[in-house]
Amino acid sequence: MKIPKMVTNSINNAAAKTLATVGNSSTPHAIPISTVRVMDEEIWLFNYFMGITTENIKTNPKVSFVAWTGLEGVHVDAEVEYHEDGEIFDEAVKWIAENAPTRTLKGLLVLKPTGFSGVRAGAPFAVEND
Repeated sequence: MKIPKMVTNSINNAAAKTLATVGNSSTPHAIPISTVRVMDEEIWLFNYFMGITTENIKTNPKVSFVAWTGLEGVHVDAEVEYHEDGEIFDEAVKWIAENAPTRTLKGLLVLKPTGFSGVRAGAPFAVEND
């Protein structure tokens, strides 16, 4: 699914970002996200110290990602793939070396969006496709 420009801009400029997962325990787990790379059809999240999150996505690949500034932002539902090696992981290591050189990458979460919505105080809003 192509990621609309409005979603890309919102994520890239967001003051805060959170990823929510649910594993075998059925207990929701939400974490702050610091480093994000938005591609045409994927959102890359970088694992520096995710423990429960990576365990959850191994059993349930459905995630929810929210990025916002102030009282407005975007919500992304997605299926996630996790990589700790291979070509895509090597590309992520190179990207982190250039963009967050003080970080050590443990894994890469590749979100493949299944839906988008806008979030704001008062009511959600539709995200327009480009």
